[in-house]
Amino acid sequence: MSELTNFLDNWYPTRLADRLLIIADIEKMWEEFKPYTDATCLKEFTSGEENKFQERYWEVFLGSCFMRQGLKLSPPPKTTGGPDFRIEHNGRVIWIEAITASPGIQNNQVPDISPSHGIASRVPSEEILLRYTAAIKEKYEKYSERYLNKIIKPGEAFIIAVNYYKYSPLYVSGKSTYPAILEAVYPMGPQQIHKDGSQSISYRDKIINANQAKIATNLFIDPQYSGITAVLFANQNEFYRSNYPTMPIIMAHNKLATNPLRPSPIKVDCEYWIEDIPNERYGVCQSPLACV
Repeated sequence: MSELTNFLDNWYPTRLADRLLIIADIEKMWEEFKPYTDATCLKEFTSGEENKFQERYWEVFLGSCFMRQGLKLSPPPKTTGGPDFRIEHNGRVIWIEAITASPGIQNNQVPDISPSHGIASRVPSEEILLRYTAAIKEKYEKYSERYLNKIIKPGEAFIIAVNYYKYSPLYVSGKSTYPAILEAVYPMGPQQIHKDGSQSISYRDKIINANQAKIATNLFIDPQYSGITAVLFANQNEFYRSNYPTMPIIMAHNKLATNPLRPSPIKVDCEYWIEDIPNERYGVCQSPLACV
C-alpha cells in the first residue's frame, strides 16, 4: 500500500459508502500529476491538516485536468520558489499559481451556512467575497515580489487559480447574479430593478471588511494589477465531487492584462470578460454567449 493510499484509507470515515471511489479518483489524479510536482506535495497532502490537504488536492486536481486536456506541463524546476504550473502552448508560456481560499478567521470568517430544515440563514456574501479578494491579492504580491522578471519573463501569461472547498452553490453565485468571483475582480454590485421595470448591475468597486477597511473589488480595471492575465475559479471538494453535481470551472479575464490570453487554451465551463459600451459603462460578456 502506498503512502497516499494508506493516508486516504484512514482520512475518510469508513461509514462513507463511496469512500473507495473517492480514494480511487484521487489516486488516479495523483499518478497522472506526480511527475510534475515538487517533493513537498505528497508530504503536505498526507499531513493530516485540512487546509494543507485541500490546497494540495486543488493542485493535483488542476494538474490532472491540464494533462487530460493535452496541455504541455513542464517538470518541476530544480530550484523551488516558482509558480505551481508552467504550460507551453503555441509558442507561449503560461504560468499558473494555485491557491485555496481559506474560510478566514475571527470577524472576517465565513460563517457556516449548512442548510437546516425550517431555518433561514443570511448568505454571507461579503465575507465570501473578502476570502476571494484576499487570495488573489496574496498571489499577486508574490508575483510582483518574487516572480516578475526573475522567473516570469515579459510576454508570459500569469493566471491565479482560486478554489474554495467549502461546497455550496451559494459560494458560486453573487449578488449580481453572476459568479461571485467576478465581483472580486470586476466592479459589480447587486442586481437592481428600475422604475421602468428594467434591470441592471450596480457599480461597486469596494467593500468594507470587519475592520472597516475598504477592500478594492475592481482589480481588473486597475492598471496596478495588469500583470494578472486572468483568474480561474472553482468550488472543488474531493468528497462533494463524488456526491453532487459538478460545479463549473470559471475563467475571468483581466481587461487591462499586459499579456492577455483570450480565448484561453485551458478548457473551462465558461469564460468572462468586460468590454466598454456607450455612456461610460461596462458590458459583462461570457462565452459562448454574447454580452448581457
